[in-house]
Amino acid sequence: MQRYLAIWFRYLTTDWLSRKLADKQRPFAIAAARQNRKIITAVSPAAAQHGVEQGMTVADARAVIPLLDIF
Repeated sequence: MQRYLAIWFRYLTTDWLSRKLADKQRPFAIAAARQNRKIITAVSPAAAQHGVEQGMTVADARAVIPLLDIF
């Protein structure tokens, strides 16, 4: 009998970047261009607490957090 284990790290994409930033509590997101729009592909825990989610457009995320850093 084979057993499988799946581990999901929700903030793995943003963890390495948050370690390099001086202010670790500052909200930020990572975006990519899709269909002539910039779509958020990953968010930091600080940005997620303010309501920014993966799949939002950058314009909508900046409406929620005006000083949101986008990478």
